[in-house]
Amino acid sequence: MELPPRRRCNEDWLALLVISTVLSTRRRPLDVRMLSSSQRPAMLEYNIRISGDVTIIDLKGPITLGEALAQSQESGRMTTDGPRPMVVGEIVRQILEHGGRKVLLNLTNVTYIDSSGIGELVGALTNVQRHGGQLKLLNPVVRVVNILRITRIDHLFLVSTNEESAIQSFSES
Repeated sequence: MELPPRRRCNEDWLALLVISTVLSTRRRPLDVRMLSSSQRPAMLEYNIRISGDVTIIDLKGPITLGEALAQSQESGRMTTDGPRPMVVGEIVRQILEHGGRKVLLNLTNVTYIDSSGIGELVGALTNVQRHGGQLKLLNPVVRVVNILRITRIDHLFLVSTNEESAIQSFSES
């Protein structure tokens, strides 16, 4: 049996280190209802736009476990207009329920993503593909790109740095 090249082992080790660090620093879930509004973790906000038959979801803030916990604990905070807190998978599910099949996630203003956020992206991709659609990423920041590479899922997502070319790429495929 041949051992993998040393560089690959180091990358695997780094990915395991990142994941184990994230998991080991988690204690019990944070109850955000007990925090003042200035102490609450930043929430993911989104805005939905339509361009032709492509649904563009502009995301702002972190995609993290804290965001998901806060959403489940504060379900009464959702509004019907403007940016609002929600979990990525839930946003995509609602778009699919309304017939959207071409989804572009604009990650320009995503400040951070953790392992649960990666799970949200992969779950959203799987859900869209299950419905015969496509999900692409637009302009992720360097930090997000690096996390996708470290976790070795960067090859799952088609990434574009230009919104116009990303929208056009849906019609080509």
